Amino acid sequence: GARVYYATLASYKSGRSPYPPNKAPELIVVSYSDDDGATWSAPVVATVKRNPNDFNDKNWLWVDKAPTSPFFGRVYVSWTEFRSSRCCPAEPVMVAFSADSGASFSRPVQLSGASNSVGTGGRQGTQVASGPDGTLFVVWNEGNAQVIAISRDGGRTFGRAQRIAAV
Repeated sequence: GARVYYATLASYKSGRSPYPPNKAPELIVVSYSDDDGATWSAPVVATVKRNPNDFNDKNWLWVDKAPTSPFFGRVYVSWTEFRSSRCCPAEPVMVAFSADSGASFSRPVQLSGASNSVGTGGRQGTQVASGPDGTLFVVWNEGNAQVIAISRDGGRTFGRAQRIAAV
């Protein structure tokens, strides 16, 4: 089809947040347009927010556009979920998908560990892509390496992340 998707950070309107002031309110939302961007759908929340300190950031959006894929049209969103407002926060890589053209998103899957320290480093900058057979690839920086996690079932489950290159 001709649907276009847009992912961005979103915050609550001033005074409407369920969290205390000065907490990181960012969620990742996805909108779509079926008329070349003349009009857009209401944003759909693609992330979760477990506590006031969660900060969802570094998002990436991908649509499986291969007609040969069993997951053709599936929308994927990946991000880093920063879980603390202090130094060296836990920051796992997360991914969710929409199997209904962006109307709703799956429960997020955590692809990496969450720990972060000066010795191990953290995780940043996810990117997602899929192959012609629907295989899903998610890559990110982890410490001093680039790593990849692969799903063969449309983003429901992933194999263990593997190091692919040094940074």
